[in-house]
Parts: sequence; C-alpha cells; structure tokens
Amino acid sequence: MFIYTCQQNTTGLPNALAVANGGDLLARVVDNIWSVAEETASAQYGSAGSASSQRRRNLRALGYLRKWTRASHLIACTYNCRSVSSAAQLAALIDESQRISYDIIGHSETKRKESLTCTWSDGTAIFLGARKLDSTSGGVGFVVAPGFAPLVTGVKFYSYRLAVLTAKLPKGLDVSVIQVMYAPTADRSEEEHEDFYDELGDLARSQKRSYLAVMGDFNARVGPRKPGEHYIGTNGVEGRNESGERLANFCEMHHLFHGNGQFVKAPAKRWTHVSLNGQHFHELDHILCSRRAITDTGVVPSFSTGSDHRLLRARFHFDRGQIRLARIKYRQPRVSVLNEELEEHGSKGESLGVHATEQAVPAENCERPPGLRQTKASRGRSEQS
Repeated sequence: MFIYTCQQNTTGLPNALAVANGGDLLARVVDNIWSVAEETASAQYGSAGSASSQRRRNLRALGYLRKWTRASHLIACTYNCRSVSSAAQLAALIDESQRISYDIIGHSETKRKESLTCTWSDGTAIFLGARKLDSTSGGVGFVVAPGFAPLVTGVKFYSYRLAVLTAKLPKGLDVSVIQVMYAPTADRSEEEHEDFYDELGDLARSQKRSYLAVMGDFNARVGPRKPGEHYIGTNGVEGRNESGERLANFCEMHHLFHGNGQFVKAPAKRWTHVSLNGQHFHELDHILCSRRAITDTGVVPSFSTGSDHRLLRARFHFDRGQIRLARIKYRQPRVSVLNEELEEHGSKGESLGVHATEQAVPAENCERPPGLRQTKASRGRSEQS
C-alpha cells in the first residue's frame, strides 16, 4: 500500500511528493507531467500578464462577447402597407411592428382621408398623411419607435407622394428621411415620370442635413451596376427595366448610394413584391443614402399585414469623420470686401494706382515712432526732396 503526501507552493502546483515504499518513480513522473503542462500553456497563451495573452484567453473564454465595431445608429424600414385607413388596420400594423427591430418605418399607400398624428399607448409615434384628393389612393407616413421618437425634430408632408422626417441624433449628427409613395408605373407618360423625379430631386437638394435617406416603392428594377456608374451596387440580380434606368440616373445625378445592391443576399431574401398570381417576384422597393452609411439591407419575411409587398429594412452607421472631411473639402474661402471708396472708384473706371498715388502722404510728413532711428539713405532722400 502506498501512502502519498502532497505539498503545494505559492503558485498552487505540487513541488514535492513524499512517497513511501518506493514511490520515487511516481513522483518523477508527476513532476514531468506538470513541467510539460506549464510549457504548453506558456507557448499557447504567452507569458503570464502580457496583453496579447490576456486577449487570447478572453477570446477563448466562455461567455466572452467582442464589442461591435459598426453599431447601428439608425434602423429605417420602408413598407407599402396598401391601406391603414381604418383603426383596425392601424392597430394590426402597430402590433406587427412591435415584433421587429426598427427606429423608423416609412409607409406608402396609407389611403387615409385625413392626416393623423398621435402617440400609441406604448409610446410609438404615428405620422400619417392624407391621400390624393378625389381619389382613394396615395398617402405616405411614418411610424417611429418609442425609443427614437424623442429624437424626431419634425415631419412635413409635401404632397400625397412625398414626406420628410428629420431627426437630431447624438454627437451632433442629424438626418433627413424622405418617404416616397409608389413612383409612376411603366405605362405612365414620360412627362409624369419626369415630374416625379424633378419634384423628388428638388426635395432632396433642399435637405441640408448630415445624412439623407430616400426610401419607398419606386416601381423599378435596378439590377447590378453598369459601366460608368459609381453609386449602384454590384450585387443586383434582376435585369434593369426602363424605370430602373431612371432610378439609376437619379442616384448618379444626386450622389445617392443604392443600398439594395451593396450586399450579397439570396434571391428569396431580395424580392419585395409578388404578383397577384404569386408567380412573379420583383425588387421594387429601394433605400438610398447620401453617404456610404448603410451596413446592411434586407427584407423581413416575418413582417406581414396582408400586403403584396414585404418590409425592406436598412441599418445605418453614421461616421462624424466623414462629415468633418466633407466640410473641409467643400469649405468656401472667406470673401474679402473692398471698402466703399475703392468700390466707387472702381465702378467709375478710375485707376486704383493713380488714385493711390494722388492720395499718398509725403515721407517727411509722417511721424516716426519713438525709438526708430532714421537711416542714412532715408535721410539723404528727405534732404534731396
């Protein structure tokens, strides 16, 4: 029978083993095992107390989560709801919105007879515009999450097709979100298409915010980037139609990045509209941004209120460095205004040089500051004069 006595040092490792009845061999084996374990640990994790070894241990530790480097400052969605004219439809829309993550949901085709601005029982802010006069179609609006509602500074409806929401974000950032009701379809006249994009372009140029997002149902299939384009993504899967060509030209003209084509998505997670017979699927809803701020764009299949459209969601990460660099790049030099006397003589066609000579004061009449000695050259010139 063997009797073992184990002693430990301050590091918690056994350093001596007293064995009775020939246990010296076993003691040497145990010492070798501990030495090999220490060498393996030092080679794998580095020296104890070093920053790199600490980071490696943290990455391998259970329950350790790395911090996100691209946090979402705004989660904006667009959805063609087809109708929220009744209180029951609005309640169903709010209940469905509570199941997803969002900050702003822009709605198209609200079909409300009168505009509505209210706060839901859970704090959700609702801004819905009126439909087109003498018609049952049209209308845009916004549904704002309770946590984002205090940041909203204003909502303005420019027409039954266009609305703008402005928000003041932390750290001095502000954003404008333009919600677009469905653009004219392909069977409409060319003049109607031009009027729509001219109105949208004027509204986009009037927004003097750090970031601008334009979203809605454009009835356009954009597809992948073509040669010469810079603001269209390369991951589109559909062929471009005539309406898509107009939207692509609009993005290039106003320097708006097309968010749908920036990311690789499965075809089943791209389409936003299904035909009435359920056989044709198209990507007709789009989200645009004035800067490279979109970190992800995709549909939310679980969101459904009976519409033939699916909700399209985009996540935005706003960088203050981009704003600072843009301000430096486009900074205008200060304008130095001439005094009124020079402007008057310049307008009369008189020579500024002759005028300055006539008004020149002789050197001998100038007072010399105290402590300033007169040089020989200047003294000789004054004596000659």
